[in-house]
Amino acid sequence: PPKKFILYVGNLKPHKNIERLLQAYKKWIHAKGNEVHLVLIGKHFKDYPVYETVRRTSEFENQVHFLDSVNNDDLRWFYSHALMNVLPSMYEGFGLPPLEAMCCGCPTLVAKTASLPEVCGDASCYVDPYSVESIFEGMRLISEDEKLRSALIEKGHRRAAALQWKESVDEHVRVFEKIT
Repeated sequence: PPKKFILYVGNLKPHKNIERLLQAYKKWIHAKGNEVHLVLIGKHFKDYPVYETVRRTSEFENQVHFLDSVNNDDLRWFYSHALMNVLPSMYEGFGLPPLEAMCCGCPTLVAKTASLPEVCGDASCYVDPYSVESIFEGMRLISEDEKLRSALIEKGHRRAAALQWKESVDEHVRVFEKIT
């Protein structure tokens, strides 16, 4: 793995907004150089040719890395060593990767859409998923502002601890009991 990297974890489907993430990363390379790589961990789908986009973009050569899947220990390592975890998704059912990142002390950058603000609370930096500029600026801000990085890491630990699975299960049971 590269020494410095931005991490995306999730499947590589269109609603995950990988195309705009790649555009923001290309902007990153032009503005900040190529010292920081982009690592994408997740299942690829043939009907969404994100590999083609990377292959056709000269700036991405040896900069963008795909891993279909990793075991839990390796995933923990990636979260723990990433500059940030980015999830610019236009739609999320829940948004588990940012919580996993928070548990590992990784600052998170997420889209201000769907369930992500509810899941991440004040422990993430939020971006407009429809704006490449917003995604780039969020990445730049987390990379350059050490106070923000530290605050996101601290808040992330608290947020992840507050959303323990037992509490989530108990809440779902209460909802189902009200419905039935």
